[in-house]
Amino acid sequence: MVMNNTEALSAGLAAMDAGNKREARRFLGDAVRLNPDDVDAWWHLASVMGNPAQKAHCLRQVLRLQPNHETAEELLRDTERRITSLTPSRGSIRPILDTSAGSKVTSNRVQSGKDRSGSSRNKRTIWVPVTIIGVLVVLVITSIIVLPKGNLTVDLFRPTQQPIQARIGIPSCTAGDTVETRLIFANQTIRPVQLFRGDPDHEEFLGSIAPGSELSIEATSGLRVRYGVRTKAMILTEGAVLEIPSSNICRVPIIE
Repeated sequence: MVMNNTEALSAGLAAMDAGNKREARRFLGDAVRLNPDDVDAWWHLASVMGNPAQKAHCLRQVLRLQPNHETAEELLRDTERRITSLTPSRGSIRPILDTSAGSKVTSNRVQSGKDRSGSSRNKRTIWVPVTIIGVLVVLVITSIIVLPKGNLTVDLFRPTQQPIQARIGIPSCTAGDTVETRLIFANQTIRPVQLFRGDPDHEEFLGSIAPGSELSIEATSGLRVRYGVRTKAMILTEGAVLEIPSSNICRVPIIE
């Protein structure tokens, strides 16, 4: 089934909630390919990337779209320090191939057919291009990201700060004794949330709701209206369209 950007993002978030990081990478990778300017998809994709270079690429995309994202800046600094620590130091010798037990290891050292004396001058001449090649490899990996498919089998690590995804749950409505129609939003998360109403481009702020608290608002019956919630750590508003029957009081949970 061919998915659009929104469907791929939702599938990726569902895979994250289920702990299936490989599926999450696949769906979120599809989401950013379908819409390279989807900052939410880039942010969540960064959280499931195990390769530091790929993770750094995703975080740079988040900062490209939202330059003031402090958490992304902090994670990018940590990731770049990790990439630097993985870069081979000058003069180190790394094997060209990983060999099995008993096999001889061929090093990156190149010996001249005419001069095998191992003079310091020859060593410097050999290791300068080797070090340059190592730096170029890291730069290429950092700048060109190949988004993983299902065949990637690397161990992933969980980032130090996972994005908090609050969302609107299924309302529970009861008929009231008056003609008034109301919505009661109950924050069932462990963090404060902000409540909005309207389309994403024209949202109206309704108020903040502390953990375990409620916010009651008057609603228009029979009219489809979008409501959205957002935590401090979220980039975009997570929304749902609600249509309330006349003279009903509906309790709407806000969950993670």
